[in-house]
Amino acid sequence: MAKKKSKTTSDDPIKKTNQPAQTDKAQPEKKKSKTTSEELIKKQNQPAQTDKTQPEKKKSKTLSDELLEKYLEYAQSEEAFAVLFVKKYLNAADGKWIDILETHSDEEPKRLEFLSLKCELFQRKILPQYPPKSEYYVPGFFDKDEHYHAGYFDEEKYYLACRAITWHTAHEDIDQQRAKNIQGAVFLIEGKYVQMPNPNYRKGFFIDTAPIEIKALANNLDDRSDPLWEKAKRYINYTRDLELFPVFDIKKIQCLKKPNTNQKNAKTSKNPSKN
Repeated sequence: MAKKKSKTTSDDPIKKTNQPAQTDKAQPEKKKSKTTSEELIKKQNQPAQTDKTQPEKKKSKTLSDELLEKYLEYAQSEEAFAVLFVKKYLNAADGKWIDILETHSDEEPKRLEFLSLKCELFQRKILPQYPPKSEYYVPGFFDKDEHYHAGYFDEEKYYLACRAITWHTAHEDIDQQRAKNIQGAVFLIEGKYVQMPNPNYRKGFFIDTAPIEIKALANNLDDRSDPLWEKAKRYINYTRDLELFPVFDIKKIQCLKKPNTNQKNAKTSKNPSKN
């Protein structure tokens, strides 16, 4: 019986020693499973790294938005109206980039009446690259009531983008030409006001081109309850008490400097800047 007990005692330690070995093998497997699950989680969370690249795409969109915002701000500036003034009165500006150097006006720039304006004209060496019209096509769709709305070409948005691109290209081209010390032709445009006879002088409350139903309102100026008065405001003869009124006209157009496109003979400057 003692020998049998000795066998059992010798077998027990073997089993006990083998059991930890099994648990040791099992434990690394659990650790491996944990590490692999963590790796999977990290791999699944890798789109967070792609999120870092997503702002770059947003930046490209915001850049175009910033360009439109800058252009819209420029479109209401005195410089923008000065460019329109040059295009209106200076034939030499056709097909050229226009850089406004100086302006002087007693009236609002929106009236395109400058008493003095100096500008420089540059050749268009960089042509603007406009987007395809297909990018500004709004596709048709069905609303919640299953009514179909046909697609259309957003013409206003497209041409606004084209004007912004043209404006940006003009600045880029002019800056590059100035960096090469290329000088454009400089023109001086001077305007004046001439007193002209007022065709509406003492002719009535409304101008001559007003419709008959509008002129009939002048029979009772104290009663302005008629809805036609909203339309009649544009036909009021505000200058009926003025015998003469000023009219803008061009006094002179003078070329102050001829263009210099010869880069070899042009004087180099380390820090070129706009005049």
